[in-house]
Amino acid sequence: MGENVPALFCLDASNPEKMITAGFIDIQNGRWVKLLTETEFKEVLIYTVDDSEARVTSHNERIEELKASMDNKQTRMKELQALLEQAQARRRDRDMER
Repeated sequence: MGENVPALFCLDASNPEKMITAGFIDIQNGRWVKLLTETEFKEVLIYTVDDSEARVTSHNERIEELKASMDNKQTRMKELQALLEQAQARRRDRDMER
């Protein structure tokens, strides 16, 4: 005892039977833990890093899409604002002619 061992903790153990099958043990009042072997730890770590990189890439792509969409919308809003200002100017000119 007393050595550091990588472990997984389960936050939602609604199915104790499944937890036992997956290799978890109930350590205290519904707190489940699975001590990992070095191989399991490396697999989880690799999955986590790869998954994180994939998520970052996906989020960056989505951000670029949103930026492009916002740029298009801002351009259109400026066009509409210019049209509104032109209409108001014509209305003023027409009212002055009367």
